[in-house]
This record gives sequence, C-alpha cells and structure tokens, in this order.
Amino acid sequence: VSAVIARGTSKPVEALVEATRKVAAGDYGVQVDIRGRDELGRLGTAFNEMTEGLRKRRDIMEKTLSRDVAEELMKGMELGGENREVTIVFMDIRGFTSGTQGVDPAEVVTMLNDMMDHLTAAIARHGGNVNKYLGDGLMAMFGAPKPLEDHALRAAQAGPEMQAALAGWNERRLERGLPSFHTGIGINTGGVVCGRV
Repeated sequence: VSAVIARGTSKPVEALVEATRKVAAGDYGVQVDIRGRDELGRLGTAFNEMTEGLRKRRDIMEKTLSRDVAEELMKGMELGGENREVTIVFMDIRGFTSGTQGVDPAEVVTMLNDMMDHLTAAIARHGGNVNKYLGDGLMAMFGAPKPLEDHALRAAQAGPEMQAALAGWNERRLERGLPSFHTGIGINTGGVVCGRV
C-alpha cells in the first residue's frame, strides 16, 4: 500500500519538476495533467494557471517590444548602463494633425497601427528596434540593446526602406480615395548610456 501511495505522489511531483524545468528554459506552453481535489491537484491547477499567465505576458511583450528588448528584460531588472555608440532613427509623420481632423479617433488609431506595422517591419529587417512610439512618430535604435557592428549602415539602409513602405501604403490609400501622408526621417550616430534606468 505504501509503494502505491508513494508512486501516486511521486509521479505528479516528477511531472511538475519536469514542467518547471521547461518553463525555466522559456517554454510557457507546458501544461501538467494532475487531477484531483487534493493538494497535488490544486498545485497542478495553479501551475497551469501560472503558465497561462506567463504566455499572456509574453504575447503582450512580443506585441509591444522587439524580441531583443524583451529578451533583455527577461534577464532581469538590474538598473544601470554602459557607454556605447549607437545609431538612432527618428520618424515623424508630416501634417498628421491637420490630415486627421474630423476623422473618427478609432479610425485614426487603426490607420496609425497599420502604418507603424509597415515602418517597424522595415526597421526590424535591418536589425533595429523600435524604442518608443511617439504618437505619430517613432524612435528606433540600431546597436542597442544588443551591440550591432554596422549599426550606422543598417540605419541608413532602413531609412529608404521605410520611405518605400510608406509609399506603398499611401498608394493603397489613394486607391480607396483616402489622403496620403509623408514622413520626415532623421538619423544620428553617437554615444549613449545604454541600459535600464
């Protein structure tokens, strides 16, 4: 009887230990199949709820942060920084306020999200990370949070690709009788303190 009870207890515990190792390695999709109304069953349910919460948080991070930034945040939150040379790209939509007057705010948000998706993709293809969205603009970094040897060249290549992406976006809008928008893009290379503040 003791051996049966021990096996009934050790198998769920072993399953939880193995699942915990997978979560520690970054697999938030793992679930355990431990049923019952006892302490082990409640522990299994709590574990599954935890991994579901971690998946949701990861999904939010992936939608709002670049993968590089998300990885840096997952390493920990020790404050501080290091001196590093990076290239920063600023983009601003020209005439956005006057061009969206009288437009339903929900439509403006949808339009901005669509436009920013195209511009962000062009930045990411060249190794940049969008650091922040500034209403109708954005700021992207090349060479941070991860070092990038040819950051200035990559940023300079991303600029024209951003303009081409916006031109294609504008063409699709004009075909539907909607106004087009234009951007100003600034690129600067210099020293920064890079880290968590």
